Parts: sequence; C-alpha cells; structure tokens
Amino acid sequence: MKHKLLFTISLFVAMAMSAQTIPNSGFEFWNASSIDNPLYYPQTSNQQALQAGLPQNALKVTDPQQGTLAIQLNTVTNGVDTMFGYFLNGDPNSLAGGIPYSQHPITLTGYYKCNVMAGDTAFVFIVFKQGGIAVSQDFAIFTGNHSSAYVPFTLTLTIPALATPDSIIVGAASSNAFVNRGIPGSMLQLDNLTFTGVSSQPTMMNGSFENWISINTSTPQNWGTAGDLIYQTNDAHTGTYAVEMNTFSYGGPNVSPSYITNGIFPPQSGPQGGRPYTLLNDTLCGWYKYIPVGIDSATIYLSTSQNTVGVGGGVLGLPPVSVYTFFSMPFSSFMQPDTLLIVLASGYNGSDASNVGSVFKVDDLYLKSSAVGIAVLNWNTFGKVQLYPNPSSVDCWMEFDNNENSPMKMTVTDELGKTVSEIEITGTGHQRQHIDTSVLSKGIYVVTLTQNGNHTSRKLFVD
Repeated sequence: MKHKLLFTISLFVAMAMSAQTIPNSGFEFWNASSIDNPLYYPQTSNQQALQAGLPQNALKVTDPQQGTLAIQLNTVTNGVDTMFGYFLNGDPNSLAGGIPYSQHPITLTGYYKCNVMAGDTAFVFIVFKQGGIAVSQDFAIFTGNHSSAYVPFTLTLTIPALATPDSIIVGAASSNAFVNRGIPGSMLQLDNLTFTGVSSQPTMMNGSFENWISINTSTPQNWGTAGDLIYQTNDAHTGTYAVEMNTFSYGGPNVSPSYITNGIFPPQSGPQGGRPYTLLNDTLCGWYKYIPVGIDSATIYLSTSQNTVGVGGGVLGLPPVSVYTFFSMPFSSFMQPDTLLIVLASGYNGSDASNVGSVFKVDDLYLKSSAVGIAVLNWNTFGKVQLYPNPSSVDCWMEFDNNENSPMKMTVTDELGKTVSEIEITGTGHQRQHIDTSVLSKGIYVVTLTQNGNHTSRKLFVD
C-alpha cells in the first residue's frame, strides 16, 4: 500500500521493546523474503505482515472453485500486532491506480469461502472511475462461517447510466479495513470474480487468481516501511549496510516519498506505534546523504506520546549533501512520554512529479541519551583502526597504533550502553587487542578507544 504521511493520526499500540535505544540503528540486519502476489494486484498485506513479524496473509491456495488456484486472506496476530489480509490494484482513498476498463457491467459475481469472527466483517469492493473521479463504489459484505464449500455471490453495481467509466479499482480484505480493525482468525477466500452484462472482461482483472508473480524483497529488521523503493545499500557510513529510500511514482501524477519507521505502517494509514521511551528531552543523531531530483528535502518526523496521545515531537528537513553528513535533531515533550515514533522520508509531504528519483541514505542513528551513539572520530591519534572478523562469534581483534606515551583504554558496550568489557593498554606502537566474543550475546556492540580525551569507535556485530 502506498502512503502519504498523515500528520493528524493517532498513535496506537506501541510495539514491545525494552530499551530506550534504536534497534538496528545501523541497518546492518535485514530480512530477505519472497512474496507471492496475484498478477495485477501489486498491493497486498504480505509486505506489511512480514515487516511486523507476522506470517504472510494474502495466500495462493490450491483449493479453487474452478481452475487450479484461488486467493485466501487471513487476519493474523503475534499477540502484539494484528494485520488483516488484503489485496488491491489501486488506492480507494486517493483513487490512484487501478486497471483500464470502459464497459458498463450490471453485476460482479464470484465465489467465496469465509470464516469471519463474530463482530468482524470481510468484504470485496469495486470502484468505477471516469477521468480520475469515482462514479460508483460498491461492496459485497461477508460474515459468519461458510468454510466447508464455495458459495456464489452477486454484487449489483451502481454505475450511473450516463457515466462512461475508463478504469476500475478492485480489492478485498479479511476484516473491516475501513475502520482499520480486525479480529484474528477471520478468513475470506475468493475465486472467479466476473462481470455480467458485458461483452468482455477487463484484460488485467485476473479474477480467477490463476496468475501470480514472485517478488524478492529485503526489509530492515525492526523497521516498518512504506513505498516501493527501499533498498539495502552497501554505501554505508560505517559497517556493511545502510538504508536507501527513493521517491517514486505510483501511477500518472501520483508521487510519494518512501518511508521507514520504528513503528508500523498499517494499510491505508499513516505510521503508528513506535518504541517505549520515557525521557522529556533528547536528541536524535545520525548520518545521511541526500541527492534530490528537483527541489525537495529529506525529512525526519518525531512524535512522542503517552497512552497514544501526542505529547511532543518535531520535524527536521535535511538539505542535499553528496557525502555522509552528521545531523542532530533535538526534541522534547511537555509531559513524560511512554512511546517514541521515528519516521524517515525521502521527500517532504509536498513532493511531486518533479521529485521522482530523489535518493535518501541513512546510517548510524542514535539517541544522544544513549551511550551507544557513534563517538567522534579522530583517525590521526590511533592510525588505521581495524576490527575483525566482523561479524564475529568466537574471537575478534582490534588493531590500532598507540603513538603517545600515555595509557589508553578499550571499552566494549552493549546496545543499552552497559559496559561489558574494559581494559587498560600501556604499550606503545602497533597494538592488537583480543575481544572474546564467545561470551557475548548476539547483538550489536560498540568498541571504543580512549586516550587523552580523544576517542574513536567501531560497531561490533556478534552472531
């Protein structure tokens, strides 16, 4: 689902996390997956489900009413987040997208199975458009348990007699998407969607769900994403990877930045949730590159909330830079928050067709209140600093030069800023210090060298 940021959204249930840090802040860890989508329906719930740590829930099933395949939509939960299954070929809110079709059908028919939980509603909807404006919007509603055999349904269409449609948007959901609510366990299975009273079906309808495409995708762990062009890039500030977001077009003049968030992006909604956080004042820091097309700015949105009610935050626009550049964004709350939501975007909310192709890269985010932040670098003091192998699971070494006749210290801290190892180094010249990673839990650590007020740090990944 494509998203434009909604500035007035409420912040709902926060995703569970124990520390006031930014998980996967260096974007070193990614989830690689393969998603099957029905052909001509590029927008399904599978991507959002994976980002939230949920199973894919728009499924290709070998239980058809006719042919070999059908589609099954499921509302799933992991005990924290809930995601209903859906598919779309356009946006019913902005009316962007859809497929060409100029005939004037009387009904939409099809076959379904369902097991919709009490208090929930599944549906199929269809929007007929003319010149980008909706001329009709119709819904078929499904409730109860009819899962033992396929049941036929007929949806009477309300297209005005004098209208001349040119395109349609078709979609379905296993729960009531229009109130952004779902009850886990709800299921809707569909096959053979067909128009009546016309001489031909839409070329790109795929109403039998016989044709599917497989999409390989990578998403940063612990981050939700919205937008088609978000990549794992080797162009990193430190470490191996960073995240790259691109501004893109999703049909005609419809343009959107790509977004990532430490919360989630529910379908047809702006970012929600975030991570537990309780400080009144702090600063978000990190490094970025931004190469825009046209005039635009990369954007960071912060929101703090208490019991889902906003209590602080801010917006920071980032100007173009072609090399990694440090940024800092102070923020505060007027009362103690319990949640911090961070959203990064490859453009401003007013991005238009002239901005398609803008590229925003981000790495090494941290909160100033956390000791995990990447320290100031001073390359001349310690020579060429090397940390290897990295990632490591048993043994690791830090190599550097002690060019001053004074003691120095090597400290290893975890993601919470807790010191797990500290040694004093007294020798001069080239040094090779051992780090026993076999005694460390899996995760991200920071190794810091300090001498006479100078310091430099490297991220260590223990797997």
